[in-house]
Amino acid sequence: MIFRWVFIPWLQRELDSYQDRINHTAKRRDRNKVLPHGVPELIYRSAEDFGALDFKIKVEKAAVDHVRAMYIKPGHLLRTRIVLNNDNSTELRSLRFVVSRKGDSS
Repeated sequence: MIFRWVFIPWLQRELDSYQDRINHTAKRRDRNKVLPHGVPELIYRSAEDFGALDFKIKVEKAAVDHVRAMYIKPGHLLRTRIVLNNDNSTELRSLRFVVSRKGDSS
């Protein structure tokens, strides 16, 4: 019981601290690297300032719903969630949930 109350919160704080330190520290310059150089968090937040290209493929929600209806059985356990963005595009996010269709009682 003490393990859950003491060690797990301590470990989570250490992992959060490590993630924060790594994401907010500039990496050593590498002339062979093709990707942008700098602080990873800044590159992620403002990629256009670092000359990064946007390779995102936007998929309409209707297309995702169509494919989901054709190939996924109701009640099938998935490891991703499809989220509708403000610009009507979708993106996948990691999460476990059960797919159900309207009208299914299961």
